Amino acid sequence: MSCQLIRNTRTIESVTLEERVGKAINQLCVLTRGATLDLTLRVGKVVVDSLYDGDLSSWRNRSRKDHALRVLAASPGLPFSASALYRALALYELSKRHPTAWEHLRVSHLRTVLGLSDETQNRLLSAAEHERWTVARLEREVLCVRAKCRNTGGRRPVPRYVKTIRHMFELTLPEAFEGLESLHCREASEVEELAAKLTETQERLSRLSKVLASEVSGMRSAQVR
Repeated sequence: MSCQLIRNTRTIESVTLEERVGKAINQLCVLTRGATLDLTLRVGKVVVDSLYDGDLSSWRNRSRKDHALRVLAASPGLPFSASALYRALALYELSKRHPTAWEHLRVSHLRTVLGLSDETQNRLLSAAEHERWTVARLEREVLCVRAKCRNTGGRRPVPRYVKTIRHMFELTLPEAFEGLESLHCREASEVEELAAKLTETQERLSRLSKVLASEVSGMRSAQVR
């Protein structure tokens, strides 16, 4: 194959990927009007349909040479963060593995069970749906499940960053912010200090979220190697 033909082939492939990413972004911009569970699942479906022809197995089994998702995540036209994109895909996959009608669950419910086994996810989500658990109740149940797993003997020491992230999760449970309605009674300087610290915390967590999202993508790609 001549060099010119190789260049032309690469150009065609590049245009095809660019068109697919552009199509996905256009549809995602239309969808981005709220943070409902339905929206999140539709976002995941748009990505799978646009980049993987609607085949979830193609997304799960993509190789490291398949960089379509990374191109989409890095696109300046994406109407939300890369971590939100990966989360939508994870929740969409979860919804396909557990095709139950969720009338009372929200995005936060599904996010809480990510990383658990299929059987545990199904059990907890079914209970949360039928008994109308709050997110806080589901989070407590998940913490109990994870605690039981950690207490099973023979496990290697848990790195500090893992403990830190889990601790942050526990610190941000709804009950940790009891009394927030009385915030207006505090001194203005104190409220400004809290706001500044929260902003810095959000920036740190955003950077951490991008690192984790990138790692998750790499791990999924490595599964087929």
